[in-house]
Amino acid sequence: MAYEHANVHESHSSSQSTCTSESSQQHADSPLAHDSAAHSSPAHGSADRFHHSLAQIQHHAATMLSRTNGADDTYPSRARVLSVEGSDPIGGAGTMADMKAFTAHGVFGYAAMTCVCAQNTQGVTDIVNMEPDFLREQLISVSSDGIIDSMKIGMLGTPEIVDCVRDWLVDLLHDYERRGLPRPWIVIDPVMYAKSGDSLLTPEAEQELRSILPLADIITPNVPELAALAHAGAHTAAGIGAADTASAPDTASTPTMPRTWDEAVNMACVVAQDLGVRVYAKAGMFALQASENHAADKQLANSESNTTDACEAESALQCNDACGVEPAMQCNDACGAEPTMQCNDARGVEPVMQCNDVLVEPAALCSESGSSAQAGSPRITTLYGPRVETVNVHGTGDSLSSSLAALRPRFLDWRETAQAAKDWMVGAISGANDLHVGKGHGPIDFTWESAPTSRLFTDEYWGILSQAAAQHRDGAHNPTATQSQQESASHDATAHNATSTLASRYPAEYLEAYVHALIAAASEASDASDRAFFIHCASNVSAQIPAAATGYRHCAYDGDVTHTGSEHDGKRRGECSGECRGKCSGKCSTVSDALRAIADQHSLGLLAAALLPHFWIASLEYGPTLADSEADELSDITAHIAQIANREARLASHRDYQRMIDTARELTRLEYSML
Repeated sequence: MAYEHANVHESHSSSQSTCTSESSQQHADSPLAHDSAAHSSPAHGSADRFHHSLAQIQHHAATMLSRTNGADDTYPSRARVLSVEGSDPIGGAGTMADMKAFTAHGVFGYAAMTCVCAQNTQGVTDIVNMEPDFLREQLISVSSDGIIDSMKIGMLGTPEIVDCVRDWLVDLLHDYERRGLPRPWIVIDPVMYAKSGDSLLTPEAEQELRSILPLADIITPNVPELAALAHAGAHTAAGIGAADTASAPDTASTPTMPRTWDEAVNMACVVAQDLGVRVYAKAGMFALQASENHAADKQLANSESNTTDACEAESALQCNDACGVEPAMQCNDACGAEPTMQCNDARGVEPVMQCNDVLVEPAALCSESGSSAQAGSPRITTLYGPRVETVNVHGTGDSLSSSLAALRPRFLDWRETAQAAKDWMVGAISGANDLHVGKGHGPIDFTWESAPTSRLFTDEYWGILSQAAAQHRDGAHNPTATQSQQESASHDATAHNATSTLASRYPAEYLEAYVHALIAAASEASDASDRAFFIHCASNVSAQIPAAATGYRHCAYDGDVTHTGSEHDGKRRGECSGECRGKCSGKCSTVSDALRAIADQHSLGLLAAALLPHFWIASLEYGPTLADSEADELSDITAHIAQIANREARLASHRDYQRMIDTARELTRLEYSML
């Protein structure tokens, strides 16, 4: 069988096969049809993104317009997505995961529960399945009242529950056709086996589950489920019926687990062709087992259930230019084999291991696109993403399938949707280790795009500041510090015993940089009181510049006597100060450049994070030596900037929050280098 491979980031040569056949007329005329015409067919990818014709875009727009309620021809503000799943009290899987994913993707979620589970990150202890009649009442309560744009179907634990959901779904599709409503997009997660390979269903329920899969647009089996479906598909292709497989010996009916990722992809092709649905094949199980066995770059150890063997694939090297740096690593089969390596530039960054999934589309659902490829070939699209080193993957299957359902209304085809879901999952899994939920395989972070909520920005910064202050003060007692460092620290300690002005503590060019930053903060502030505050601060600091120009001593040894026993040995006033003035000027330029770069980003949060270290450190280090009025004003300014930083951090994305922390950390380092 010929398979087409399609990259989402790069086009392929014409020698590769492509799918050319459209959905059959039987499918197109049926309300149970997959998204052939009604859901926009995939198109070829360009160098950077998928390319769609204007006709496809117009068709999709017309289809989406028909999803309005018909009264005023206006779109709903949110896609309406249904979850048909079981519960998870720990909140990382099932209905709870689906609803969190729906919210993260900005859609409105409905839910009908198929079962109630007693489970946590360490396992499932009990399951109570819903009575089919009651489950149907839940489903009808939703479908009789609200429009369903998309749906995700997960855990269906008994044959009766499968029948219930399938019959309701068939009725819904017929009803939507009769009413002229677009067919909802349908994602099914065929929950049959745990990642370990342990069966979660009875053989009867597993057999019944296969009857609902052809109704889906896309299914998301894990590797054991993929093997089971491929095994059944192979028997079907060979003309072996259910009765035959039931009476066959165990060795003949036991699915064979894939040893490599290529074998898993081949199984996905078999399943896609057999069921006529798209298959999202996930490489995460291979990566997870590699993490658990601490053999990510070597080979996988067999699991306790012997579901996988060690991969023996050879590595491949690609160096795209003569950069001479250590290559970045890609492990596209994610199976623990020696990784494929790519060296794309000369940045010298640390290697990144890839864990790439694939989307397999059966020939019947591929677009023609003018291809001359063999008919009947499934299309394989690689979905790129870095591998995340973690074992906290509780509920990832549920979260992926619900993400696909939630994202589909926002994209033109399933390939774009699948890559978007993959990208989001990488971020959610990357944040899993910081959640600290449960003692087993923890859940992913559904809110990874939002700032942390367990602490204030100033809580985290105080830890950074305290550590930096301790390191600075320990310099005088550090036996590895240079003599001049120890003497300078001793001089600072002595100076603290005398009352001084803040202007004598900083060079003029240093204060000028902060005046510029304060003015920039005032221009970015939307609140009038914040603008007035920053302008007042800028005026205050600016007023200190003349005194700093004459009163700042660039060198602790700028005195009237000749010093001995240090790098200042034999140098009198003016000589030593001149040399140290040059060093100070370089540090001031570094701070000035950093503040100007931050101001150019036009972010009040980043500016507040950059300003806070200066005032807070000044309050800590110099506050006791200042006059009471100056010390009090410095404390008030610090508190006000801290409040602004906390407010901006609460409104920030996770990325912007981390940028604020990184900015504050760097400016803290620069501030202490000036002391």
